[in-house]
Amino acid sequence: MAATNAVFWTGRDSKWDGSETMMVRSRSLCTSLLSKSRIRPLSGSSFQTMIVTLQGIKAMRELIESLINDKYGLTVALPTVFFPLAVLGLFRLAAVLWLSDDYGYMDVDAREDTLETLTPSRTFSETVSYSSEARLLHLSDALMSVKRYPQYLLRTALVALLFLARLAAYLVLAASLFLPTGSNVNFFAATTFSLNLFYPYFLFLTLVIVLMHILQGHNSTVLSALDILWYKIYTFSLYILASAIMIIAALETGRTPCGYYTTLPLYLRTDSYICMKNEANFN
Repeated sequence: MAATNAVFWTGRDSKWDGSETMMVRSRSLCTSLLSKSRIRPLSGSSFQTMIVTLQGIKAMRELIESLINDKYGLTVALPTVFFPLAVLGLFRLAAVLWLSDDYGYMDVDAREDTLETLTPSRTFSETVSYSSEARLLHLSDALMSVKRYPQYLLRTALVALLFLARLAAYLVLAASLFLPTGSNVNFFAATTFSLNLFYPYFLFLTLVIVLMHILQGHNSTVLSALDILWYKIYTFSLYILASAIMIIAALETGRTPCGYYTTLPLYLRTDSYICMKNEANFN
């Protein structure tokens, strides 16, 4: 469980490794083991999950309510542009019992022949001498035996299917926002238009990447495309687009007399309509 939550950097291959083989090889380097195979109800991991879940539920409620009440596009503003990302935090609920950071590993420094005891956040370290011979003994592939499990068990296939189904559902929802209905037809600002391009782009390529990872039979917790050039370009493009959206939203965001934020331009004179729409839905 600790190795499943950890991500290992292999200096020899210069890449991140989350495979089952690495999980077994890392056992002798674990300095802080979890007492149970499930997280404790009162722990930092449980608290983090609670916060992420509440944020996701709030964002989901706001998005669904805006669609049902025909408000989408009216109150999109800087504080809400990344609400859909908070909704994606609900993905962790499927693995909530096994998500933990209450563990520690020794970091093998090949240059100085030392081991550093590090927490996942690398906030604490204790260096001890460690010979090259002993290090090779711990990390020798010949001494490691991985217990192989069938990759396509019913449970595994079901989990993968549910994960992909939820991702596809979010993609359909994001794409549907690009086809506004009702009053939204005339109320699309540059911020809203940018968001309606960003999220389908992000979700579609994420769905393709995860689907490829699953179909290729990879058993690593790290995406197989992580070290590929096109994936790095894709990730960089997301940062650029997200930064551009923040700038656009910051420039367009204004406050209506009733306290609601919007990115709609002033010349449309929609303040009274936005206030009336929100007050009607609130009552």
